Amino acid sequence: MRRRQRRETGSMDSLLDTVTNVVGILVILLAVTQIGVATAVRRIQENLPEVGPEMLRQSQEAYESAQDEVASLEREFRSLGKEPPADPAALEALRRQVADLVGKATKLPEKPPDLERLRQQIQKNDKRAADLKKQIEAAEKRLAQLKAQLDKTPEPAVPPPTVVHLPDPRPAPDGARALHFICREGRCLYIQEDLVVEKAMNVIRGRARDLVHHTDRDKYGRVKRVVFSGPKLEALFKRTAVGTPNFDLGIRVGKYATRPALEIRPRDGRGETVDQLESANSRCARLMAAARRGGNYVRFLVWPDGYEAYLAARRIADRYGVPAGWLPQTGSVWRTTLSEVPIQRQEEPPPKPATDPKDDKAKDLPKDVID
Repeated sequence: MRRRQRRETGSMDSLLDTVTNVVGILVILLAVTQIGVATAVRRIQENLPEVGPEMLRQSQEAYESAQDEVASLEREFRSLGKEPPADPAALEALRRQVADLVGKATKLPEKPPDLERLRQQIQKNDKRAADLKKQIEAAEKRLAQLKAQLDKTPEPAVPPPTVVHLPDPRPAPDGARALHFICREGRCLYIQEDLVVEKAMNVIRGRARDLVHHTDRDKYGRVKRVVFSGPKLEALFKRTAVGTPNFDLGIRVGKYATRPALEIRPRDGRGETVDQLESANSRCARLMAAARRGGNYVRFLVWPDGYEAYLAARRIADRYGVPAGWLPQTGSVWRTTLSEVPIQRQEEPPPKPATDPKDDKAKDLPKDVID
C-alpha cells in the first residue's frame, strides 16, 4: 500500500514538473512574440511616408474621383440588366476597369481629409481680404478728397525773380584796403579786421612762454624766430573766451600748416537787418561813405541765408560809388590767416603731382578782386 502511494506521488511530481516547463516555455514564447511585434510595428511606422497637406489634398481628390467612377460603373451595370454583355471584348474591358478601380480603392485612406480645418482657414483668409478691401476703399476716398481740395486751392503767386550778377573779377585799386562785411542770417555785419586780429594777438603774446615750440637762433646765439605749437594755440582759445562785442574768436590749425587760421564767428543778433540797412542813418551807409573818402573797396562774405542783406548793402555801396566784390561762403565761420604767428608743422605735406603748365594761369589771377 505504501509503495503504491509513493509511486503515485512520484508520478504527480513528474507531471507538475512537466506542466511547469511547458508554462515557462509558453511565457518565453509570448515575450519573444511581443518583442517581435513591437519591433515590427516600429519598423513599419518608420517606413511610412510623411503625409503633408499636399499629399492629403491629392488623396482626397483621388478618393472623390474613385467614388465618382464607382457610381458611374454602378449606373452602367444597372443599365446592362442581369445578363452580362454578349461581346467578350467589352466584358474583358469592364473587368479590367473594375480591377483597376478596386486597386485604387485599396490605396485610398479609410477617412476623407479633415476639410473642416481647411474651411476655417479659408474663412480667415476671406475675412482678411474683406478688411484689406475696406482699407483700400478708405484710402481711395481720402485721395479723392485731397484731389478735390487741390482743385479748389488757388495757384500760388510766383515771386519776382532775384537778379544775380555773376562776379566779373578785376584787380582792386592799387593801395586800396579791403573792408569786409559778413552777410549771414538775414543781417550784414562789418568786420573791423585789424581790431579782431589785434585782440587775438594780445592773447597769444600774454601766454607766449607757454605756447613756444622751439626758438631759431643765428650763429651768434641771437633769437631769429620763435615758433609756436599749433595744438597749444588751439587749446588756449578753446578754454579761454576770446572775442569782441560782435564776434567770438577761435584758432584752427591744419596738420600741414605753418601759420594758424583765426576763426571769426558773429554773435547772435549782431549786424543790421534789411530794414535797418535801408534807413538813411544806417551804420553800413556811414561805412560806405568813409570807404569812398579813404579810397578803399568792400568785400562781402555772403552765406545763403544772408543774400537779401547782401543785395541791400550792395545797393548802398553802388549808391556811394564804392568798388565792391562778393565771395559765396558755405562754412560755419570765416577764417583769416595770422601771418605774424609761425607754428611748427605737424606733418610734412605729400609731394605735389605734376601739373600742366596751362594750369598755372590760375595763379596769375589777382588776390584782391572786385566785380
